[in-house]
Amino acid sequence: MLRRVSGRDANGRHLGQLDAYIEAGDVAKHCGFLRTINNEISPDPEIATLVTRYAQKVEAQLGEVIATAPVHLAGEQEAVRSRETNLGSLLCDIVREYTHTDIVVLNGGGIRAPIAKGPITTEDVLTVLPFGNDIVKLTLTGTQVREMLESSASRAPGDGGFLQVSGVRFRIKSGKAVDIEVAGKPLDPTAEYTIATTDFLYTGGDGYTMFEQGKDPYPYGVRLSAVVIEAFREMGTVQADVDGRIAR
Repeated sequence: MLRRVSGRDANGRHLGQLDAYIEAGDVAKHCGFLRTINNEISPDPEIATLVTRYAQKVEAQLGEVIATAPVHLAGEQEAVRSRETNLGSLLCDIVREYTHTDIVVLNGGGIRAPIAKGPITTEDVLTVLPFGNDIVKLTLTGTQVREMLESSASRAPGDGGFLQVSGVRFRIKSGKAVDIEVAGKPLDPTAEYTIATTDFLYTGGDGYTMFEQGKDPYPYGVRLSAVVIEAFREMGTVQADVDGRIAR
């Protein structure tokens, strides 16, 4: 019996094919190779029609205008990976409103594009947040919060692990996080704070291993992008400023 499995690479340049020959429930022999995907491949007419029909539905949804931005929302790589930006702060504020947590942190490397002044479409949000990350809530001690912010403050400009934040204010001085405040009060190393972030950071992404030591993790099972899209719909006019929550 021949069984065939296929899958494409992340950039859609190749299709991997594995042929396995099954005898008496075991793989008797197998062979695998890559098929290059290019314009020389003739599309199957029936499949092409099906793809076109669904592509039209997707394009209509992606092109829907959900809000308007009266200002440019800065999501450029050199900005979100180095300093506070209005888009980074806005995204974190939206998540804090959704989760009712003390602090929200998002890695700058997860914010992939700016949003230009003017109408905002669903596609714009998915371009900013393309990774499909889910939101997770947990509890950290003040000491662990400081460790988290110290890790962000120590990053070289352009490092994707630089954090955009909400609910916390601090200064970066000589690669250290100083004058940390939560809700207007100095960070208490013995207190516990609720934190919301993405599943990427929660599982130790960008070296943030302190999240794995947190208490009472709660995965919301909802995409960050979905929460932002709904928030933009409700806001209508998306206004965002830089307010000095991260200073150098």
